[in-house]
Amino acid sequence: MKKNFLSIVAIALVSVLAFASCNKDKQMSDYLSNKNGWKMTSVKCTHELHLQNNTTIAANTELLDGDYANGTGYFYAYEIDDIYKFVADEKTPTEGAEYLNGNKNLGENAQTAEDKKLGDYVINNDTKILGLYLPWAPTAFTSASIKTLDAKTMELICNYTVQADNAKLDPGEYTFTVKFAAE
Repeated sequence: MKKNFLSIVAIALVSVLAFASCNKDKQMSDYLSNKNGWKMTSVKCTHELHLQNNTTIAANTELLDGDYANGTGYFYAYEIDDIYKFVADEKTPTEGAEYLNGNKNLGENAQTAEDKKLGDYVINNDTKILGLYLPWAPTAFTSASIKTLDAKTMELICNYTVQADNAKLDPGEYTFTVKFAAE
Protein backbone atom coordinates (compact mmCIF):
# COMPACT_ATOMS: atom_id res chain seq x y z
CA MET A 1 0.00 0.00 0.00
CA LYS A 2 2.78 2.38 0.96
CA LYS A 3 4.64 1.60 -2.28
CA ASN A 4 1.49 2.22 -4.38
CA PHE A 5 0.82 5.52 -2.59
CA LEU A 6 4.39 6.72 -3.23
CA SER A 7 4.10 5.72 -6.90
CA ILE A 8 0.86 7.68 -7.26
CA VAL A 9 2.41 10.73 -5.55
CA ALA A 10 5.50 10.50 -7.81
CA ILE A 11 3.35 10.26 -10.96
CA ALA A 12 1.20 13.19 -9.81
CA LEU A 13 4.29 15.27 -9.04
CA VAL A 14 5.85 14.55 -12.45
CA SER A 15 2.53 15.42 -14.15
CA VAL A 16 2.25 18.74 -12.31
CA LEU A 17 5.85 19.67 -13.15
CA ALA A 18 5.39 18.72 -16.80
CA PHE A 19 2.21 20.80 -17.03
CA ALA A 20 3.86 23.78 -15.32
CA SER A 21 6.88 23.70 -17.63
CA CYS A 22 4.62 23.69 -20.73
CA ASN A 23 2.76 26.77 -19.54
CA LYS A 24 4.85 29.70 -20.88
CA ASP A 25 5.09 32.90 -18.91
CA LYS A 26 2.99 35.71 -20.32
CA GLN A 27 5.00 38.44 -22.00
CA MET A 28 4.04 42.12 -22.11
CA SER A 29 3.30 41.66 -25.81
CA ASP A 30 0.61 39.10 -24.85
CA TYR A 31 -1.08 41.61 -22.52
CA LEU A 32 -0.80 44.49 -24.99
CA SER A 33 -2.74 42.67 -27.66
CA ASN A 34 -5.79 41.75 -25.56
CA LYS A 35 -8.80 41.21 -27.83
CA ASN A 36 -11.04 43.97 -26.41
CA GLY A 37 -8.45 46.74 -26.40
CA TRP A 38 -7.61 49.54 -23.97
CA LYS A 39 -9.41 52.67 -22.81
CA MET A 40 -7.60 55.70 -21.36
CA THR A 41 -8.33 56.31 -17.68
CA SER A 42 -5.82 59.05 -16.90
CA VAL A 43 -3.56 61.45 -18.80
CA LYS A 44 -1.20 63.89 -17.09
CA CYS A 45 1.67 65.98 -18.39
CA THR A 46 4.70 66.72 -16.20
CA HIS A 47 5.00 70.11 -17.89
CA GLU A 48 2.66 73.09 -17.97
CA LEU A 49 0.68 72.97 -21.20
CA HIS A 50 0.26 76.11 -23.28
CA LEU A 51 -2.49 75.36 -25.75
CA GLN A 52 -2.73 77.30 -28.97
CA ASN A 53 -6.19 78.56 -27.97
CA ASN A 54 -4.45 80.64 -25.23
CA THR A 55 -5.39 78.21 -22.46
CA THR A 56 -2.75 77.20 -19.92
CA ILE A 57 -3.00 73.94 -18.01
CA ALA A 58 -0.89 73.43 -14.87
CA ALA A 59 1.61 70.57 -14.75
CA ASN A 60 0.24 67.22 -13.50
CA THR A 61 -3.40 68.21 -14.10
CA GLU A 62 -5.72 65.34 -15.01
CA LEU A 63 -6.56 65.97 -18.67
CA LEU A 64 -9.53 63.60 -18.88
CA ASP A 65 -11.66 65.49 -16.33
CA GLY A 66 -13.69 68.68 -16.22
CA ASP A 67 -12.86 71.63 -18.42
CA TYR A 68 -9.88 69.87 -19.95
CA ALA A 69 -12.09 67.20 -21.51
CA ASN A 70 -13.92 69.34 -24.03
CA GLY A 71 -13.21 71.35 -27.16
CA THR A 72 -11.33 74.08 -25.28
CA GLY A 73 -9.07 71.69 -23.39
CA TYR A 74 -6.58 69.05 -24.40
CA PHE A 75 -9.10 66.33 -25.31
CA TYR A 76 -12.42 66.58 -27.05
CA ALA A 77 -15.27 64.95 -25.11
CA TYR A 78 -15.75 62.29 -27.78
CA GLU A 79 -12.11 61.14 -27.46
CA ILE A 80 -12.39 60.02 -23.84
CA ASP A 81 -14.18 56.74 -24.49
CA ASP A 82 -12.08 55.74 -27.52
CA ILE A 83 -10.69 52.20 -27.52
CA TYR A 84 -7.13 51.48 -28.63
CA LYS A 85 -6.35 48.01 -29.94
CA PHE A 86 -2.98 46.46 -30.63
CA VAL A 87 -3.21 43.53 -33.03
CA ALA A 88 -0.08 41.39 -33.05
CA ASP A 89 1.41 39.97 -36.23
CA GLU A 90 0.91 36.19 -36.25
CA LYS A 91 4.53 35.44 -37.11
CA THR A 92 6.13 38.18 -35.01
CA PRO A 93 3.97 38.75 -31.90
CA THR A 94 6.09 41.68 -30.70
CA GLU A 95 5.06 43.68 -33.78
CA GLY A 96 1.68 44.63 -35.15
CA ALA A 97 -0.83 47.35 -35.94
CA GLU A 98 -2.55 49.86 -33.67
CA TYR A 99 -6.23 50.62 -34.22
CA LEU A 100 -8.65 53.20 -32.83
CA ASN A 101 -12.36 52.70 -32.30
CA GLY A 102 -14.50 55.74 -31.45
CA ASN A 103 -16.72 53.56 -29.23
CA LYS A 104 -20.05 55.13 -28.18
CA ASN A 105 -19.54 58.88 -27.79
CA LEU A 106 -19.58 59.88 -31.44
CA GLY A 107 -19.76 63.66 -31.61
CA GLU A 108 -18.90 65.90 -34.53
CA ASN A 109 -15.46 65.00 -35.99
CA ALA A 110 -15.33 61.84 -33.85
CA GLN A 111 -13.73 58.60 -34.96
CA THR A 112 -16.35 56.09 -36.11
CA ALA A 113 -17.31 53.08 -33.99
CA GLU A 114 -15.23 50.87 -36.26
CA ASP A 115 -11.58 49.93 -35.93
CA LYS A 116 -9.42 52.31 -37.96
CA LYS A 117 -5.69 51.70 -38.33
CA LEU A 118 -3.57 54.43 -36.71
CA GLY A 119 -0.17 52.96 -37.45
CA ASP A 120 2.19 50.19 -36.45
CA TYR A 121 3.88 49.23 -33.20
CA VAL A 122 6.77 47.18 -31.88
CA ILE A 123 7.13 46.14 -28.24
CA ASN A 124 10.33 45.05 -26.54
CA ASN A 125 9.51 42.68 -23.69
CA ASP A 126 13.00 43.02 -22.19
CA THR A 127 13.56 46.80 -22.21
CA LYS A 128 9.87 47.64 -21.65
CA ILE A 129 9.68 50.00 -24.62
CA LEU A 130 6.66 50.41 -26.87
CA GLY A 131 7.53 51.98 -30.22
CA LEU A 132 4.77 53.52 -32.29
CA TYR A 133 4.91 54.50 -35.94
CA LEU A 134 2.08 56.92 -36.67
CA PRO A 135 2.55 58.24 -40.21
CA TRP A 136 0.19 61.18 -39.63
CA ALA A 137 1.93 62.51 -36.49
CA PRO A 138 4.42 65.42 -36.64
CA THR A 139 7.11 63.03 -35.40
CA ALA A 140 6.24 59.81 -37.25
CA PHE A 141 8.07 57.47 -34.83
CA THR A 142 7.78 57.81 -31.09
CA SER A 143 8.43 55.49 -28.19
CA ALA A 144 6.98 55.08 -24.74
CA SER A 145 8.43 53.51 -21.62
CA ILE A 146 6.13 50.88 -20.16
CA LYS A 147 5.73 51.48 -16.45
CA THR A 148 2.98 48.87 -15.96
CA LEU A 149 1.45 46.31 -18.32
CA ASP A 150 -0.61 43.38 -17.12
CA ALA A 151 -4.01 41.86 -17.90
CA LYS A 152 -5.96 44.81 -16.46
CA THR A 153 -3.81 47.94 -16.61
CA MET A 154 -1.26 49.67 -18.78
CA GLU A 155 0.72 52.78 -17.84
CA LEU A 156 2.99 54.49 -20.36
CA ILE A 157 5.49 57.34 -20.01
CA CYS A 158 5.54 59.15 -23.35
CA ASN A 159 8.08 61.79 -24.33
CA TYR A 160 6.70 63.91 -27.11
CA THR A 161 8.33 66.61 -29.21
CA VAL A 162 5.79 69.07 -30.58
CA GLN A 163 6.58 70.73 -33.88
CA ALA A 164 5.42 74.21 -34.83
CA ASP A 165 2.49 72.88 -36.88
CA ASN A 166 0.69 71.11 -34.00
CA ALA A 167 -2.97 72.15 -33.73
CA LYS A 168 -3.20 72.12 -29.91
CA LEU A 169 0.20 72.53 -28.24
CA ASP A 170 2.93 75.10 -28.47
CA PRO A 171 6.24 73.71 -29.79
CA GLY A 172 8.43 72.06 -27.18
CA GLU A 173 9.20 68.88 -25.24
CA TYR A 174 6.44 67.21 -23.22
CA THR A 175 6.28 64.10 -21.01
CA PHE A 176 2.86 62.48 -20.60
CA THR A 177 1.86 59.70 -18.22
CA VAL A 178 -1.03 57.82 -19.80
CA LYS A 179 -2.96 55.10 -17.96
CA PHE A 180 -5.29 52.60 -19.60
CA ALA A 181 -7.72 49.96 -18.40
CA ALA A 182 -8.43 46.76 -20.31
CA GLU A 183 -11.86 46.72 -21.88
